[in-house]
Amino acid sequence: MFRLDQATYCVRAKVVDPRTGRNKQIDRILEGVTAHEAAQKRDVLINEIKQPIEQATKVRVGEFAQSWIESTTLKLDSSTAKTYGDALDNQILPALGDYYDDVLTPRDVQRWIDNALLRGWTSEKRGSKRDKTKAVRKPYTRDSPR
Repeated sequence: MFRLDQATYCVRAKVVDPRTGRNKQIDRILEGVTAHEAAQKRDVLINEIKQPIEQATKVRVGEFAQSWIESTTLKLDSSTAKTYGDALDNQILPALGDYYDDVLTPRDVQRWIDNALLRGWTSEKRGSKRDKTKAVRKPYTRDSPR
């Protein structure tokens, strides 16, 4: 903090933002304040970065997926939105939906991918008139529909 004139101060600080882990620069010109008020304002600005007023709430992957699909479907055609919704409901959420997003690790996701590759995917094929449909399990390939 340094004084520019009788009632004007330049306030500077470098703070690590806990949300990003990166340095954030504070650089403000405060007019019509005393040195004590400028120091207090600097402290307030630092604390706003270190402790955001709105604390992040823990969100489960399933809750985030619900909000994501709602906003994403606004820009997709109905068949693509249905495909995304089916993939979430049938593939991703049963395995990962209960995890909190801040503790889901790349290892968890890779384990899910590996298991999905081993299990393959299920396709419904039309059968005869007696057997309306039957499920056929196929391995994932580059040409898989999902």
